[in-house]
Amino acid sequence: MDPVHLEQLLYELQSPNAEAVQVSAESLTPGCVIADGEWARHVVTALPQPLNERTTLIPVRHLQGGHALRLRRSRTKTVGIFRRRLDTTAINSLPVVPRVFVPNDPTVGDRVLMNWHDMTRLGTGRRFEFNGTAWLRFDDSSGKTVVSSCSNLSAVVSNPSESTPHGWYTYLPARHLPHLYVDGLPTPARTVDDLIVGDVLRLPGGGRLEVTGLARHLYSTTVNVQVLRRSVHPMRHFMWDRTVGAVGQHEDSGRTQTLYATDPRSGELVTAAEVWPGDTVITSYGSPYSAVAVVEDVWRQPVRATMHVHSTGTDGRHYRTQTGLENRYFLLHRPAPAARYRTTPDLVQVPA
Repeated sequence: MDPVHLEQLLYELQSPNAEAVQVSAESLTPGCVIADGEWARHVVTALPQPLNERTTLIPVRHLQGGHALRLRRSRTKTVGIFRRRLDTTAINSLPVVPRVFVPNDPTVGDRVLMNWHDMTRLGTGRRFEFNGTAWLRFDDSSGKTVVSSCSNLSAVVSNPSESTPHGWYTYLPARHLPHLYVDGLPTPARTVDDLIVGDVLRLPGGGRLEVTGLARHLYSTTVNVQVLRRSVHPMRHFMWDRTVGAVGQHEDSGRTQTLYATDPRSGELVTAAEVWPGDTVITSYGSPYSAVAVVEDVWRQPVRATMHVHSTGTDGRHYRTQTGLENRYFLLHRPAPAARYRTTPDLVQVPA
């Protein structure tokens, strides 16, 4: 069968009888979609890379996007793939989420959030959190929050050959406003207590939900939403109807500190002229090259309304952005100003 584009492929894979075939790992080609096991619905993004005479590395990414991963497989081992394949020209449209970097000296309250590919609820609540001596994992199960210790978080979230096939990770420093990645791009995130009527929640695949009502109860909050734009992904989240105008209701107890990806509100985006060196920002919001980065330098070009911003992303990449004075930056953190250095002591007048 001829390769197809993403939306048609997603539609055809909804069928439980989608046809699959078996091929050897070394014969996989870009566009093949894994059909069985925990790596199902991951797409081969490049030709397998032989590691030695027996093993090969298979570059993959989930159909909904996520981290760029590498599967280690025997070169002769068979892999089940769907007969329908993704057109190779559409591979670049699968969103890429930057790898998580875990610092050697995290701050108390730093979090790493787990973002699931196949969500059956709204928001992101599973997390790791640093308590000053160790990383703790918080799992929500059967109405309880189970806490366990994680001895080597970097190996869990940062190694492209060992990462989970079920989603991707986002690092949230303790004193920063939270953010999440939707369709590979960073966007502000809020808890249910921070939501207001009119907020627009973002879903993978271009989906948008508008918050139409909030009812605060003693132990929970009821969130009423309406579909503004349907997602291309066949995910129900917490509602089956994905048609524009459909309404739904979501309950949040606040227990899991769930975060919701949202569009910025009016007045929250600022211009490049309003950011300072040291600020952590979402750069060029809404553009394909938007990123979370720390501003290194910013200046205005003489005689022109053109700003130059140099910054470094959370994954170490350097960005050199030229922009006008449009509101395109979202401030996540501004460090406290350093104390002024005094070259001479203050003169104190002593009474006679």
